[in-house]
Amino acid sequence: MGFWINVLMVISGSILLYFIKQYFNGGVCTIRKEISNKVVIITGASSGIGLETARYLAAMGATIIFACRNRDKTLYLIDEIKKETNNEKLEYIPLDLTSIEQINYFCLLFKKRFNQLDILINNAGIMCSKYMQSQDGLELTYSVNFLGHFTLTYQLLDLIRKNSRCRIINVSSVAHSKCDELDISRINDIDYFDSFQAYWRSKLAIILFTKELQRKLEGLGPKCVCVHPGLSRTDLVDELLSEKLWLKIVMYLLYPLYWLVTKDSWQGAQTAIYCALEKHDKLMSGGYYVDCELSKSSQLSENKLLAQELWDDSAVVLGYI
Repeated sequence: MGFWINVLMVISGSILLYFIKQYFNGGVCTIRKEISNKVVIITGASSGIGLETARYLAAMGATIIFACRNRDKTLYLIDEIKKETNNEKLEYIPLDLTSIEQINYFCLLFKKRFNQLDILINNAGIMCSKYMQSQDGLELTYSVNFLGHFTLTYQLLDLIRKNSRCRIINVSSVAHSKCDELDISRINDIDYFDSFQAYWRSKLAIILFTKELQRKLEGLGPKCVCVHPGLSRTDLVDELLSEKLWLKIVMYLLYPLYWLVTKDSWQGAQTAIYCALEKHDKLMSGGYYVDCELSKSSQLSENKLLAQELWDDSAVVLGYI
Protein backbone atom coordinates (compact mmCIF):
# COMPACT_ATOMS: atom_id res chain seq x y z
CA MET A 1 0.00 0.00 0.00
CA GLY A 2 2.83 2.36 0.92
CA PHE A 3 4.44 1.73 -2.49
CA TRP A 4 1.37 2.91 -4.40
CA ILE A 5 1.03 5.95 -2.14
CA ASN A 6 4.61 6.89 -3.00
CA VAL A 7 3.93 6.37 -6.72
CA LEU A 8 0.80 8.52 -6.46
CA MET A 9 2.74 11.24 -4.67
CA VAL A 10 5.47 11.24 -7.36
CA ILE A 11 2.89 11.42 -10.15
CA SER A 12 0.96 14.19 -8.39
CA GLY A 13 4.15 16.14 -7.74
CA SER A 14 5.23 15.77 -11.38
CA ILE A 15 1.88 17.00 -12.62
CA LEU A 16 2.03 19.96 -10.22
CA LEU A 17 5.56 20.85 -11.36
CA TYR A 18 4.44 20.61 -14.98
CA PHE A 19 1.64 23.12 -14.49
CA ILE A 20 3.87 25.43 -12.47
CA LYS A 21 6.42 25.36 -15.27
CA GLN A 22 3.76 26.01 -17.91
CA TYR A 23 2.54 28.99 -15.89
CA PHE A 24 5.98 30.59 -15.72
CA ASN A 25 6.65 29.81 -19.40
CA GLY A 26 3.92 32.33 -20.18
CA GLY A 27 1.89 32.91 -23.31
CA VAL A 28 2.78 31.62 -26.75
CA CYS A 29 2.15 33.51 -29.97
CA THR A 30 0.03 31.35 -32.27
CA ILE A 31 -0.06 33.84 -35.15
CA ARG A 32 1.53 32.64 -38.34
CA LYS A 33 1.18 34.75 -41.43
CA GLU A 34 3.13 35.65 -44.53
CA ILE A 35 4.96 38.99 -44.15
CA SER A 36 7.33 38.87 -47.11
CA ASN A 37 6.59 42.54 -47.88
CA LYS A 38 7.78 43.72 -44.45
CA VAL A 39 11.17 45.18 -43.55
CA VAL A 40 12.16 44.55 -39.93
CA ILE A 41 15.05 45.89 -37.83
CA ILE A 42 15.94 43.96 -34.68
CA THR A 43 18.65 45.22 -32.34
CA GLY A 44 20.57 42.55 -30.46
CA ALA A 45 19.42 39.89 -32.91
CA SER A 46 22.53 37.74 -32.52
CA SER A 47 21.53 36.13 -29.22
CA GLY A 48 18.72 35.38 -26.80
CA ILE A 49 15.30 36.89 -27.31
CA GLY A 50 16.38 38.96 -30.30
CA LEU A 51 17.72 35.90 -32.11
CA GLU A 52 14.55 33.89 -31.51
CA THR A 53 12.42 36.82 -32.66
CA ALA A 54 14.49 37.11 -35.83
CA ARG A 55 14.27 33.38 -36.45
CA TYR A 56 10.47 33.36 -36.15
CA LEU A 57 9.89 36.41 -38.34
CA ALA A 58 12.36 35.11 -40.92
CA ALA A 59 10.23 31.96 -41.17
CA MET A 60 7.29 34.24 -41.97
CA GLY A 61 9.22 35.64 -44.95
CA ALA A 62 10.17 39.09 -43.67
CA THR A 63 13.27 41.02 -44.63
CA ILE A 64 15.26 41.04 -41.39
CA ILE A 65 18.03 43.51 -40.58
CA PHE A 66 20.26 42.10 -37.85
CA ALA A 67 21.46 45.22 -36.02
CA CYS A 68 24.34 43.87 -33.93
CA ARG A 69 27.97 44.48 -32.98
CA ASN A 70 29.56 41.06 -33.49
CA ARG A 71 29.98 40.73 -37.25
CA ASP A 72 31.33 37.17 -37.49
CA LYS A 73 28.82 35.70 -35.05
CA THR A 74 25.90 37.49 -36.71
CA LEU A 75 26.88 36.46 -40.23
CA TYR A 76 27.20 32.84 -39.09
CA LEU A 77 23.72 32.95 -37.51
CA ILE A 78 22.24 34.59 -40.59
CA ASP A 79 23.63 31.79 -42.74
CA GLU A 80 22.13 29.18 -40.39
CA ILE A 81 18.70 30.83 -40.35
CA LYS A 82 18.71 31.15 -44.14
CA LYS A 83 19.18 27.37 -44.32
CA GLU A 84 16.43 26.78 -41.74
CA THR A 85 13.85 29.10 -43.30
CA ASN A 86 14.80 29.30 -46.99
CA ASN A 87 14.62 33.05 -46.54
CA GLU A 88 17.48 34.84 -48.29
CA LYS A 89 16.31 38.31 -47.19
CA LEU A 90 18.39 38.43 -44.04
CA GLU A 91 21.02 41.16 -43.80
CA TYR A 92 23.59 42.41 -41.36
CA ILE A 93 24.18 46.09 -40.68
CA PRO A 94 26.62 46.82 -37.83
CA LEU A 95 25.17 48.65 -34.85
CA ASP A 96 26.99 49.67 -31.69
CA LEU A 97 24.55 51.20 -29.22
CA THR A 98 27.41 52.52 -27.07
CA SER A 99 28.23 55.11 -29.73
CA ILE A 100 25.89 57.82 -31.05
CA GLU A 101 28.13 58.17 -34.11
CA GLN A 102 27.82 54.47 -34.89
CA ILE A 103 24.03 54.58 -34.47
CA ASN A 104 23.82 57.47 -36.92
CA TYR A 105 26.03 55.53 -39.33
CA PHE A 106 23.72 52.50 -39.06
CA CYS A 107 20.74 54.69 -40.01
CA LEU A 108 22.65 56.11 -42.95
CA LEU A 109 23.49 52.64 -44.26
CA PHE A 110 19.94 51.41 -43.72
CA LYS A 111 18.39 54.35 -45.60
CA LYS A 112 20.78 53.86 -48.49
CA ARG A 113 19.63 50.26 -48.76
CA PHE A 114 15.92 50.56 -47.91
CA ASN A 115 13.20 53.14 -48.40
CA GLN A 116 10.71 51.57 -45.99
CA LEU A 117 10.54 50.37 -42.40
CA ASP A 118 7.63 48.29 -41.17
CA ILE A 119 8.73 46.93 -37.79
CA LEU A 120 11.43 48.25 -35.46
CA ILE A 121 12.19 46.01 -32.49
CA ASN A 122 14.42 47.74 -29.94
CA ASN A 123 15.52 44.62 -28.12
CA ALA A 124 19.20 44.88 -27.19
CA GLY A 125 20.02 45.33 -23.53
CA ILE A 126 22.78 45.06 -20.95
CA MET A 127 23.17 45.12 -17.19
CA CYS A 128 26.46 46.38 -15.77
CA SER A 129 27.72 45.28 -12.36
CA LYS A 130 29.84 48.43 -11.98
CA TYR A 131 29.75 52.01 -13.22
CA MET A 132 30.93 52.26 -16.82
CA GLN A 133 30.60 54.87 -19.54
CA SER A 134 29.71 54.66 -23.20
CA GLN A 135 31.94 56.01 -25.95
CA ASP A 136 30.10 59.31 -25.50
CA GLY A 137 30.80 59.51 -21.76
CA LEU A 138 27.32 58.47 -20.64
CA GLU A 139 26.40 55.83 -18.05
CA LEU A 140 26.53 52.61 -20.04
CA THR A 141 23.34 50.77 -18.99
CA TYR A 142 21.17 53.84 -19.58
CA SER A 143 23.01 54.64 -22.79
CA VAL A 144 22.58 51.21 -24.38
CA ASN A 145 19.17 50.19 -23.06
CA PHE A 146 17.43 53.53 -23.54
CA LEU A 147 19.35 56.41 -25.10
CA GLY A 148 20.81 54.33 -27.92
CA HIS A 149 17.35 53.11 -28.89
CA PHE A 150 15.97 56.64 -28.55
CA THR A 151 18.65 57.80 -31.00
CA LEU A 152 17.99 54.95 -33.42
CA THR A 153 14.25 55.54 -33.42
CA TYR A 154 14.62 59.31 -33.70
CA GLN A 155 16.88 58.96 -36.74
CA LEU A 156 14.35 56.65 -38.40
CA LEU A 157 11.31 58.85 -37.71
CA ASP A 158 11.09 60.00 -41.34
CA LEU A 159 10.48 56.40 -42.45
CA ILE A 160 8.21 55.69 -39.48
CA ARG A 161 6.02 58.74 -40.11
CA LYS A 162 5.45 57.93 -43.77
CA ASN A 163 4.26 54.38 -43.02
CA SER A 164 0.93 54.45 -41.21
CA ARG A 165 1.20 50.68 -40.55
CA CYS A 166 4.66 50.87 -39.01
CA ARG A 167 5.11 49.57 -35.48
CA ILE A 168 7.84 50.13 -32.90
CA ILE A 169 8.27 47.42 -30.28
CA ASN A 170 10.42 48.34 -27.29
CA VAL A 171 11.60 45.58 -24.97
CA SER A 172 11.24 46.72 -21.37
CA SER A 173 10.86 44.69 -18.18
CA VAL A 174 8.54 44.34 -15.21
CA ALA A 175 11.62 45.46 -13.25
CA HIS A 176 10.69 49.03 -14.22
CA SER A 177 8.07 48.87 -11.47
CA LYS A 178 10.88 48.72 -8.88
CA CYS A 179 11.58 52.41 -9.57
CA ASP A 180 9.85 54.94 -7.38
CA GLU A 181 11.73 57.88 -8.91
CA LEU A 182 13.81 58.83 -11.94
CA ASP A 183 16.14 61.79 -11.52
CA ILE A 184 17.15 62.44 -15.11
CA SER A 185 19.58 65.19 -14.08
CA ARG A 186 21.65 62.65 -12.11
CA ILE A 187 21.46 59.70 -14.48
CA ASN A 188 25.18 59.92 -15.36
CA ASP A 189 26.43 60.55 -11.82
CA ILE A 190 28.58 57.78 -10.38
CA ASP A 191 27.07 58.29 -6.92
CA TYR A 192 23.58 57.75 -8.38
CA PHE A 193 24.63 54.41 -9.87
CA ASP A 194 23.58 51.00 -8.62
CA SER A 195 23.71 48.04 -10.99
CA PHE A 196 20.13 46.94 -10.37
CA GLN A 197 18.71 50.47 -10.08
CA ALA A 198 20.43 51.51 -13.32
CA TYR A 199 18.80 48.60 -15.14
CA TRP A 200 15.40 49.32 -13.61
CA ARG A 201 15.64 53.00 -14.54
CA SER A 202 16.59 52.20 -18.12
CA LYS A 203 13.55 49.95 -18.47
CA LEU A 204 11.30 52.62 -16.95
CA ALA A 205 12.76 55.11 -19.43
CA ILE A 206 11.89 52.75 -22.29
CA ILE A 207 8.21 52.74 -21.28
CA LEU A 208 8.10 56.52 -20.79
CA PHE A 209 9.71 56.89 -24.23
CA THR A 210 7.20 54.49 -25.80
CA LYS A 211 4.25 56.44 -24.50
CA GLU A 212 5.69 59.85 -25.40
CA LEU A 213 6.59 58.69 -28.91
CA GLN A 214 3.04 57.42 -29.38
CA ARG A 215 1.71 60.84 -28.40
CA LYS A 216 4.02 62.51 -30.90
CA LEU A 217 2.85 60.14 -33.65
CA GLU A 218 -0.84 60.61 -32.83
CA GLY A 219 -3.00 60.72 -35.93
CA LEU A 220 -0.28 59.39 -38.24
CA GLY A 221 -1.02 55.68 -37.81
CA PRO A 222 2.18 54.02 -36.49
CA LYS A 223 1.85 52.03 -33.26
CA CYS A 224 4.38 52.09 -30.42
CA VAL A 225 4.23 49.36 -27.79
CA CYS A 226 6.54 47.96 -25.13
CA VAL A 227 6.83 44.41 -23.89
CA HIS A 228 7.97 42.53 -20.82
CA PRO A 229 9.52 39.26 -22.05
CA GLY A 230 9.46 37.62 -18.65
CA LEU A 231 12.39 36.45 -16.57
CA SER A 232 14.45 34.66 -19.20
CA ARG A 233 17.65 32.65 -19.19
CA THR A 234 19.58 34.87 -21.61
CA ASP A 235 23.14 36.12 -22.11
CA LEU A 236 22.26 39.21 -20.05
CA VAL A 237 21.75 37.04 -16.97
CA ASP A 238 24.88 35.00 -17.75
CA GLU A 239 26.98 38.15 -18.04
CA LEU A 240 25.71 39.43 -14.70
CA LEU A 241 26.46 36.10 -13.02
CA SER A 242 29.98 36.08 -14.44
CA GLU A 243 30.67 39.40 -12.71
CA LYS A 244 29.01 38.72 -9.35
CA LEU A 245 30.45 35.62 -7.66
CA TRP A 246 27.91 35.57 -4.85
CA LEU A 247 25.05 35.54 -7.37
CA LYS A 248 26.68 32.72 -9.30
CA ILE A 249 26.95 30.63 -6.10
CA VAL A 250 23.33 31.32 -5.15
CA MET A 251 22.18 30.50 -8.69
CA TYR A 252 24.13 27.24 -8.67
CA LEU A 253 22.52 26.18 -5.41
CA LEU A 254 19.04 27.22 -6.48
CA TYR A 255 19.25 26.33 -10.18
CA PRO A 256 16.30 23.87 -10.19
CA LEU A 257 14.06 26.59 -8.77
CA TYR A 258 15.59 29.17 -11.14
CA TRP A 259 14.87 26.89 -14.11
CA LEU A 260 11.31 26.32 -12.90
CA VAL A 261 10.37 30.02 -12.74
CA THR A 262 12.24 31.30 -15.81
CA LYS A 263 11.78 31.13 -19.57
CA ASP A 264 14.19 30.12 -22.27
CA SER A 265 14.91 32.61 -25.06
CA TRP A 266 12.22 31.22 -27.36
CA GLN A 267 9.58 31.60 -24.67
CA GLY A 268 10.88 35.07 -23.81
CA ALA A 269 10.52 36.14 -27.44
CA GLN A 270 6.82 35.29 -27.71
CA THR A 271 5.36 38.65 -26.68
CA ALA A 272 7.58 40.65 -29.04
CA ILE A 273 6.64 38.24 -31.83
CA TYR A 274 2.97 38.63 -30.95
CA CYS A 275 3.21 42.42 -31.14
CA ALA A 276 5.01 42.16 -34.48
CA LEU A 277 2.32 39.94 -36.03
CA GLU A 278 -0.94 40.98 -34.37
CA LYS A 279 -3.38 42.93 -36.55
CA HIS A 280 -2.38 46.58 -36.52
CA ASP A 281 -5.77 47.82 -35.40
CA LYS A 282 -5.82 45.43 -32.44
CA LEU A 283 -2.58 46.74 -30.92
CA MET A 284 -3.12 49.28 -28.17
CA SER A 285 -1.26 52.51 -28.91
CA GLY A 286 1.41 52.98 -26.24
CA GLY A 287 0.42 49.65 -24.71
CA TYR A 288 2.46 47.51 -22.33
CA TYR A 289 2.27 43.80 -23.17
CA VAL A 290 3.05 40.77 -21.02
CA ASP A 291 2.64 37.12 -22.08
CA CYS A 292 1.00 38.14 -25.37
CA GLU A 293 -1.66 40.18 -23.58
CA LEU A 294 -2.18 43.84 -22.82
CA SER A 295 -1.13 44.60 -19.25
CA LYS A 296 -0.60 47.59 -17.00
CA SER A 297 2.73 49.27 -16.32
CA SER A 298 3.62 51.15 -13.14
CA GLN A 299 2.00 54.41 -12.11
CA LEU A 300 5.30 56.27 -12.56
CA SER A 301 5.54 55.08 -16.16
CA GLU A 302 2.26 56.89 -16.88
CA ASN A 303 3.69 60.26 -15.78
CA LYS A 304 3.33 62.48 -18.87
CA LEU A 305 5.43 65.31 -17.45
CA LEU A 306 8.29 62.92 -16.69
CA ALA A 307 8.01 61.40 -20.16
CA GLN A 308 8.19 64.84 -21.78
CA GLU A 309 11.17 65.78 -19.58
CA LEU A 310 12.93 62.55 -20.58
CA TRP A 311 12.29 63.21 -24.28
CA ASP A 312 13.51 66.81 -24.08
CA ASP A 313 16.59 65.92 -22.04
CA SER A 314 17.51 63.14 -24.47
CA ALA A 315 17.06 65.44 -27.45
CA VAL A 316 19.31 68.05 -25.82
CA VAL A 317 22.02 65.49 -24.99
CA LEU A 318 21.97 64.30 -28.59
CA GLY A 319 21.95 67.83 -30.01
CA TYR A 320 18.53 67.54 -31.66
CA ILE A 321 17.25 70.69 -29.91
